[in-house]
Amino acid sequence: MRWFKNGARFLMVTVGIVVLTSFGIDASQYLTGSQSALGLLADRATEGGCPVGMAFVENGVDDYCIDTYEVAVGRDCPVKNPGHASQSAENIQQASCLPESVEDALPWTYVTYHQAVELCAKAGKRLPNQTEWYKASLGTDESKCSVNGNSVLPADKNSDCKSAAQAINMIGNVWEWVSGDVVDGVYNNRPLPVSGYVLNADSAGVATETSEDAQVMFHDDYFWSRPDGIMATMRGGYYGSGSDAGIYSIHADVELNFSGSAVGFRCVADT
Repeated sequence: MRWFKNGARFLMVTVGIVVLTSFGIDASQYLTGSQSALGLLADRATEGGCPVGMAFVENGVDDYCIDTYEVAVGRDCPVKNPGHASQSAENIQQASCLPESVEDALPWTYVTYHQAVELCAKAGKRLPNQTEWYKASLGTDESKCSVNGNSVLPADKNSDCKSAAQAINMIGNVWEWVSGDVVDGVYNNRPLPVSGYVLNADSAGVATETSEDAQVMFHDDYFWSRPDGIMATMRGGYYGSGSDAGIYSIHADVELNFSGSAVGFRCVADT
């Protein structure tokens, strides 16, 4: 049993082979294998050379595009609303099933880290790294985002939660997978701080120091970490995160085979 912080609440976690009642994630864990798939390139048609459904992010010589909305299940996918990672795997096996960035659909949840990587690759894209996700989220008015709700919303119900780059719902609604493993508490060749409120952060918005007290300069955002194991990272918070959610909110304490009802993703592509 373990206890994890979630706003003013603490949630008990029971770790087993199949189910994990989550720590600020509100989701269930499922084990699944990866499926290989061919990358299918998306058509490019929007300003900045971005594919339809993506927002342009100016980043000097490394400009890129990011999905405007959290990824949704594509129209040609056999399982329209996965309730388990095995159903996401069934979608991945269908060659014509691609992730879509559309405003009127619920985010694709119950997807593991590896599945999110595969799905982005199928669309000729990739999972964003820490810097790409952070820069695309800048300028988001967190007061307009879904962080005090009871369920996931489609993007058109929360369109005012947008960044300066016009990416929707990067804060709250669902946690979003971001590339880059954390191994035994070390990320990018440096040890991560212990779990706590963000006190300082690097240029990718990743905490370098934490505090027991909420920090207004970092929007009261919370950071989760673990000193051992190989962990994936998720950013932004989910619909029930409260003030813990934000552009500096990161879960670096989640296994790569985790999936759940409040965990999704979006993809990036080069211009």
